[in-house]
Amino acid sequence: MRKNVLFFVFVISGCMLLRGMATCEEIMKLGAPLVTESSSWGKYFKQMNAELIEQSKGQLRFQFYFGGGDEKGSIERLKNNQYDAVALTVVGLEEILPELSVLQLPMLFSSYEELDYVKDKLTQRLDYFNLNTR
Repeated sequence: MRKNVLFFVFVISGCMLLRGMATCEEIMKLGAPLVTESSSWGKYFKQMNAELIEQSKGQLRFQFYFGGGDEKGSIERLKNNQYDAVALTVVGLEEILPELSVLQLPMLFSSYEELDYVKDKLTQRLDYFNLNTR
């Protein structure tokens, strides 16, 4: 669990630095359109936030926006800088990069190396999207 939280913090921090937002006592707005506060994901996000606050010595925290909308609307809020990050399903990610749907096809890849190659290429495309929509 701790490893996942650290990875998520690293990814969010990287995105914030790309956007030039990492400042002292930063509050990151995280849209979670399909997550309710009382769900297991909502509880996980709260726990992740507590660890983030502890590890950053209170300099960084999330403000969650649970429920209330769809993924498409959350993506628009992200593009318009109303959110700093969004929690999306694969369906939501496909709104950003339709090519991601290839990862859901069963038995398409014959090896992990082949899968890793495709994921690396798709990650480059997502990075391009991130840098060119800000």
